Amino acid sequence: MLNEAPPSVSAITSDLSIMIAYSTGYAISVVTTMILLRIVFMRIARARESKLKEHVKKKWQPLMFDAMAGFIYTPFQLSKKEFVFFLRLLINYMETVKGQAASQLACLAQLAGAEPLLHQLARQKHSRLRLLAMHAAGLLSSRNMVPYLLLILNSKDSLSSLVAARSLLQICPSPAIRILTPLFVKRQDWPIDRILSIIDESDKMLFRKPLLRLAERIPNETNELVRLVQMLSTIPTQETARLINNIISREPDDKVISACLQHISSGDYRPLAMKYLNHPRWHVRVHAVTALGRIAVPGDETSMQRLLYDKEWWVRYRTAQTLVKLPFITNDFIQDLLTNAEDQFAGDILRHALAEKAFHVA
Repeated sequence: MLNEAPPSVSAITSDLSIMIAYSTGYAISVVTTMILLRIVFMRIARARESKLKEHVKKKWQPLMFDAMAGFIYTPFQLSKKEFVFFLRLLINYMETVKGQAASQLACLAQLAGAEPLLHQLARQKHSRLRLLAMHAAGLLSSRNMVPYLLLILNSKDSLSSLVAARSLLQICPSPAIRILTPLFVKRQDWPIDRILSIIDESDKMLFRKPLLRLAERIPNETNELVRLVQMLSTIPTQETARLINNIISREPDDKVISACLQHISSGDYRPLAMKYLNHPRWHVRVHAVTALGRIAVPGDETSMQRLLYDKEWWVRYRTAQTLVKLPFITNDFIQDLLTNAEDQFAGDILRHALAEKAFHVA
């Protein structure tokens, strides 16, 4: 028998290339099929979800309208599969209406069996569903959810803990304020704008005493004091005004001074504002001249006008804006400043401020 010649290298390479091409084509086909199936399943799920959402709306919307009108009744009990869509619809109406109508919607939800389903929703893995449960708990004043909300309040998740804080204030304001006031000041991960919004939604005066007590214990150099001043500014009483004056009188950190100056609105603090026109930090000078725009008296413009020559553009700009808006400043005074300006920049910024004023008046 003749010995067969071994296959050449080129033949082996060709066979290997064919196998790789076949395997690659097969893999691409499998992946493409899986993507197509995923798209089909997603569309089916979305269609079912849309159908269920429409069903919930047709079923519960008329009852919600009746509840807002004062007729609270329901022939139905909530099911698990419709609960999320029910909550979203309920929240939409409860955040639109206020007072008695919102309370009557909450009564409808309780009558329909929302309470036990709320606890189940709060234990879901998806954070979106847990946030929905916490949000609804506050609107429905669900006291049974308080232990869960207190647990979430101390978590490191900024969003979840802040939603829990808001809901606690809605459920039990007075006890919640005692717990939350130190946290509002201490937790730097909670945006101050969101905290001020939450305070605005609540009874502001309930925050007064806790904030005043807290102000006595916070050292001057901390960022916490800045947040405290911003929170105090939402409670416009003589007592809080005096406290802000006391804080700024301690010669605190420049960030704290700026925060205080932003909320000065009484002529009693005019000497302090005048004093900070000479502060070495430019942002303090900006807030000082802006504060004087609210409380200045004739004669103060002499001290303010030298800031038109400040080395920082923002200081010059705010000074020009303030001067042209002061009610006792005359056109002759402004023209005199323009004529006798010591440098081009002072004249330019004054003309810019005058043009802005004319635009807003027009």
